[in-house]
Amino acid sequence: MKKFLMLVCGVVFAVLLAGCGSSSSPEDVAKEFAQNVLDKKTEKILDAVYDPKGELKDKGMKELIAGKLAVGFENVEKKIEENGGLKKIETAVVSGDPKKDKQVRVKIIYVCKNGNYEDGVTLVNDDGKWKLKL
Repeated sequence: MKKFLMLVCGVVFAVLLAGCGSSSSPEDVAKEFAQNVLDKKTEKILDAVYDPKGELKDKGMKELIAGKLAVGFENVEKKIEENGGLKKIETAVVSGDPKKDKQVRVKIIYVCKNGNYEDGVTLVNDDGKWKLKL
């Protein structure tokens, strides 16, 4: 549990300085995740997390991650404002092959009026659905 908590803390920050499992491709999932961050849809993000041990069923763990997500929402919003506001979101697989590999890394690019803000997310294929890896 302690190891999982430390991993969650580190990865949540990495993910948020930058979906959800129902989308068909890693790029779609990453784009949906990025939009959910902008819309501050904590539950949708939590639903998209790869959780093979069921640790997110613990209310305390869920609240901890939700708190970290709230901080991340503010950070992403601030970065976008600093770059003149959002024009669109783009994504691209930067490592792994979605057709062969169970895990891929996707770059999220928040295209803004005065530059771009980039982040990334690692996704795991869980029975045909791409999920966020923490």
